[in-house]
Amino acid sequence: MDPLYPAILLLYGVILAGISPVYLGMALFQRERYQSALRCFLWLHKLAPLLPQWRGPAANYLAACYTQLGEYELAQSYAEEAVEENSKRNHPKFLLSSQMYLGVLLSRQGHYAQAEKLFDEALSAPMSQPALRRWVEVHAANTYILRGRYEDAERLLLGVLTEKQSRPDLLAGAHCILGICCYLKNDLAAALENTRLAREIPRTSGWANVMALSGMLLYLAEMGDVEQGRRIEAELRPLLAGAPTHLHQRALLAIGGLALAVNDLDRARDYADRAARADANPNGQAAALLIQAEVFAARQNRHRAMTLCDVILQSNTIDFYKAKAESLRQKLMEPIAQTAIANRYQTVQAGDEISVTPELRVQPW
Repeated sequence: MDPLYPAILLLYGVILAGISPVYLGMALFQRERYQSALRCFLWLHKLAPLLPQWRGPAANYLAACYTQLGEYELAQSYAEEAVEENSKRNHPKFLLSSQMYLGVLLSRQGHYAQAEKLFDEALSAPMSQPALRRWVEVHAANTYILRGRYEDAERLLLGVLTEKQSRPDLLAGAHCILGICCYLKNDLAAALENTRLAREIPRTSGWANVMALSGMLLYLAEMGDVEQGRRIEAELRPLLAGAPTHLHQRALLAIGGLALAVNDLDRARDYADRAARADANPNGQAAALLIQAEVFAARQNRHRAMTLCDVILQSNTIDFYKAKAESLRQKLMEPIAQTAIANRYQTVQAGDEISVTPELRVQPW
């Protein structure tokens, strides 16, 4: 027997042990089984001393999984490690991907300026992966919208939508984010049309369906189309179990918005409470608190509604939600509204606790 045979066999075993988790993890991630994919990528990350070239990609995959699971602190630590490792080892594809996830994480945590700078740098660099660049453009557009750069966001999204080779999920995501852009510009009809177009794209993943249906439900609720909204809610509810946390939150907010539209205050508050606990991103938190403020205002509990509006105004949410909170606050300060407040609502009652995260209780953003 060749004396090198045991060494060759060991080498093949190490390579197989390193490669197998990659492809299995990627397959599980594509099927939105993020917890199972996470175990594969953790195993790959532990093999970094033996396969140092895989440390950066493994950290990148871990950042992706933790992002979808809503564990943003862990995701950010792995994304930062991925950027450092992939830059050091000159992995341009994985470097771009890790920059994208780091930008997404910064944006979801309210660090919009940092995310904007990162996406600006990523888009200005030469890219040899056009498909990956399109995903970067979609996520960059989402951040640009939050920074008020609507024209830049629309330019990127329309570029994705006119690209014939774009994948179904990419097209659906671009339509949904374009819908968000229209919504923040108070164009509900255009927002609804974009989510409808996203819904009609065949062969999309579960997360894309949740994103499209959540958007449709939100816009229908704000337009007062209750009948159509209830049909969309019936389609949406069975899809929530496996949705990423930020999309799960968006769906809960949409359902709560529909309940508020039909004056079902208990249900609206329940879904707003669940949404506040589903994901820590400041815009989702602000939207949930805004629904609760509307509920307290409808119950003539001016003090509690004003408190929630103040929390939103002190937060690092975007101006859109602050404007809504300020508008409600001004209405509550009108003399007619003040005289309608019953004295018994000025004290805290059982069941009227404000639902905010521990961070908000200690420091309101």
